[in-house]
Amino acid sequence: MSDTSRTAGTSDPSDTGSLPPEHASRLTRSIHLLVPGAACIRAHRTPSGRYLASVLDACGHPISMPPQDTTALGRWLATGFPSAAWETPHVYDVATGTLTPAETARGC
Repeated sequence: MSDTSRTAGTSDPSDTGSLPPEHASRLTRSIHLLVPGAACIRAHRTPSGRYLASVLDACGHPISMPPQDTTALGRWLATGFPSAAWETPHVYDVATGTLTPAETARGC
């Protein structure tokens, strides 16, 4: 499959794509409660296994977050997309509920 849009939770190790609408809606609400104004999230897993995330607003400005929140946000995304290759950065578009490898993502 050459298209990078895949359904979350598939067994493909490069799993990216969109969450089912009900899951995307729940994740979006949770993200906006934790980080109001979040538009784009860049996340990855460190060699020690810790998930980290950074957040940008709609204008592309970074949103400051406490370290424990960046870890929680990274874990939320990893839970939604368990088969993604998290050792490389991925970008989650909050508006569309789409996860894309950072190397191919635009705007974050």
